[in-house]
Amino acid sequence: MLRNILASSALRTVIRRGTRNYGTPPPAWTSARGKIHELRQYVLKTECLPNYLALTGSDAFKARTDASPLLGFFLTETGGALNRVVHLWEYEDLDHRTEVRKMLAGDKGFVDYFSQIRPWLAAQQSVLLKPTFFDGTNAAGGSDEGSANGGFFALQSFNPADEPSRTLPTFPGAAFVGKWDEVVGNTGTKWQLFSAPSYQKLLSSERVTMPNASTTFMAPTPFSPMQ
Repeated sequence: MLRNILASSALRTVIRRGTRNYGTPPPAWTSARGKIHELRQYVLKTECLPNYLALTGSDAFKARTDASPLLGFFLTETGGALNRVVHLWEYEDLDHRTEVRKMLAGDKGFVDYFSQIRPWLAAQQSVLLKPTFFDGTNAAGGSDEGSANGGFFALQSFNPADEPSRTLPTFPGAAFVGKWDEVVGNTGTKWQLFSAPSYQKLLSSERVTMPNASTTFMAPTPFSPMQ
């Protein structure tokens, strides 16, 4: 169902109309060190999801992606609320985030975009994260040697007390893309992102299926920098 939505001819047509290229996969860990990442999750009304994806994949979203780096944009497959999009943004620090939000509030293009999507939203959530590791190139055959990279993702959150004391194996399946500490929200919660060539590969990975973690399987949208 999810892949059908993302690949639907209507959605492809609208996205191609003034298609936005949101860049190459995000840079390796060294450039993310010391930054702040914002993880935003929106739950869409079921009937509004295709229109939301089409509009966000068009030039209507340009003001937002010009304002600060978009690292990834995903649609959930299973593991929690459905019709949910997950997007990850990067800021130099919280002052930078404040400047971006102030600028967007005065940008007519972004105000028009948000006015259109507001009635489609059923819920919104935002947490701020400090990356302890991030390499978006691992989503597509990057530096995580021996891992099977690919366009299927698992986002995971857990309490640090539940983190395994031993190092979990890479095989089978999942490449390690990022790890974060939540600094605003449920402070102390840890987040991880994995990539694999299929959901079955993710499910087969001890890294992804560790006990006492909340895990969501996701697919990248056509306009996500991470594919």
